[in-house]
Amino acid sequence: MRVIAGRWRGLKLKAPADDSLRPSSDRLRETLFNILAHNPRYPAVAGARFADIFAGTGAVGIEALSRGAAHVTFVESHPRHLRLLESNLARLRGLEKHQAVSLLRSDARQLPPARRPHDILYLDPPYGAGLIPPTLTALAAAGWVTPASLVIAETDGREDLRCPDGWQQLAHRRCGRAALHFLRWTTGPSCDSPSEGA
Repeated sequence: MRVIAGRWRGLKLKAPADDSLRPSSDRLRETLFNILAHNPRYPAVAGARFADIFAGTGAVGIEALSRGAAHVTFVESHPRHLRLLESNLARLRGLEKHQAVSLLRSDARQLPPARRPHDILYLDPPYGAGLIPPTLTALAAAGWVTPASLVIAETDGREDLRCPDGWQQLAHRRCGRAALHFLRWTTGPSCDSPSEGA
């Protein structure tokens, strides 16, 4: 597992020796950040406030930092995964941690109020656990998103993601065995039939 592009391009990141985590693959992360770089409807990563929720190894948030995100909030509830995340962040030479990174040990379904909303948020919970809808509800309730924010949820490619009220699926993209769902909080009715592609 490595950083794909940007300041820390090629840097190897630690992954768990067991199967307690399922880090997003290099291919999926490359696809994700290519979509963000080339779709004018989506916020730019450079300069963004980014959140990596169910962060695990932190690979997605670290990729965002490498590509110029102004700040990344990592949310993880498991103590062992947090230690792995901290170890990976320690590999980023020159990172001003007090300015660029926040680590939050929290259940993503019970988030504390945000100091400021985020521009881009990435959700990668365990597949099939039903955690995405309650997390979306928590993000809106705690002020982590605005209607201009983009949320990307990673699921198993066979999973049928249903948005809670107030959320719209803009698009989805299959990537190997996984799928990326591009979502926006609208405060209006949900839309469960997104367009193909992203």
